[in-house]
Amino acid sequence: MNKIASMILFVGLVFGPGPAWAMETGRDSHFARGTRLFNAKDFNNAYNELFKAFVENPGDSDINFHLGRAAFETGNHEMALMAFERVLMADPEAIRVKLEMGRTFAMLGSRNHAKRYFNEVLATNPPEMVRQNINAFLRTIAAREKKHFFNGFLAIGCDWDDNVRVAPASEIIKTALGDIRLTGDSASPREDLILNATAILRHTYRFPDTGLSWRTTGTGYHGNYKDETDLNTLYLGISTGPHLALGRFTAGIQGLYSHLELDNTRYQRIAGGESVAGFVVTPSLLLNARCRYEKKTFFKDPDRDAQTGSIELMAALVSGATWYNASMAMEIENADSDVYSYDRYKGKFSVEHRFSHGISLFANYEFQQTWYEKPYELFNRKRDDTIHYLGGGIRKELWVSPAKNTRLFLQLSYRYTNANSSLDLYEYEKNVAYSLLGYEF
Repeated sequence: MNKIASMILFVGLVFGPGPAWAMETGRDSHFARGTRLFNAKDFNNAYNELFKAFVENPGDSDINFHLGRAAFETGNHEMALMAFERVLMADPEAIRVKLEMGRTFAMLGSRNHAKRYFNEVLATNPPEMVRQNINAFLRTIAAREKKHFFNGFLAIGCDWDDNVRVAPASEIIKTALGDIRLTGDSASPREDLILNATAILRHTYRFPDTGLSWRTTGTGYHGNYKDETDLNTLYLGISTGPHLALGRFTAGIQGLYSHLELDNTRYQRIAGGESVAGFVVTPSLLLNARCRYEKKTFFKDPDRDAQTGSIELMAALVSGATWYNASMAMEIENADSDVYSYDRYKGKFSVEHRFSHGISLFANYEFQQTWYEKPYELFNRKRDDTIHYLGGGIRKELWVSPAKNTRLFLQLSYRYTNANSSLDLYEYEKNVAYSLLGYEF
């Protein structure tokens, strides 16, 4: 049962079983049997009996009131409205009936009518618990009428990387021409500290009384290296497009654009689009799928310009205080130079457990296998890579708003990378430690 249905049902139950004139008479009739079945929560059979009673006596307010309640419980909200309206024609000040009218209009999505009847009930000074819950329901209506929604994530961090230039494991590289000793900045691993800032801002415009919305996400990242300043990074990205929610199913399409700079110089541009779909199997199991197309432009190396297509399947499972996430993906990239074209398969698994006092522990593993299309001339063979990523960390909430929708947290994490390749040049290891102070809103 959704939040609105639960709330309005609670309001109705707290208000009481019904007005004084709506009590069972005890006579052996369709009406008496219908009310007994209703009190036993056998709503379908109750509705059938009460409808027979209505046919026999259509002007009876007791019958119409109970018929309306039975119709509401069976989901026949239009019939419920007609029954309640007949009662109000006989007694325009019947407060309990106005409450039922408000509940019914709310279930039909007629929020203005629902607010009118709820406000009329509030004006009669009902019991305090009923007043509180009607006011909560009116706030829920106001939230549902809201069109613009903003949320996001801000963070500052400091990372330590022991191989910032992804130097190979050995300075001696085997090639078709013989062994070569590497020289220069990338010949051997170098460590460095990276100060960084991240901002993710999201806007959703929800079209009233539909499951349709328009979502836009902007992402920015700036990383400054302490020593290897030519690796300073600026990333800007945006995605935007329509999304549709129908019951447990969601789907959307969006355009993508991103810009990457290294050392204040344009490095890469990506433009494309993606389609996404999700299905809530159970309240604790969510399945998602994503299909993406990208056109990549490398400003300093046109041979790497490429078109990339990928598909990813994801699953998220919640079991108590533990969250599990798993995904599988396939990616194909066709570059202008076939030596950079590849087929890639990826898999990822992560788990997070939330303890008391706002503490969470998490761990993840990722696997990536890549096969390149054309042999490298220097090596006279194709490049095949296998990369393993292993990581984990801890998160501590420092502050959480009363509404639980805003939080400040500190996160410490670590990631180990082991890359094996058919070409010595691309075999490496990397250790990265991350620390960040994050704010979600």
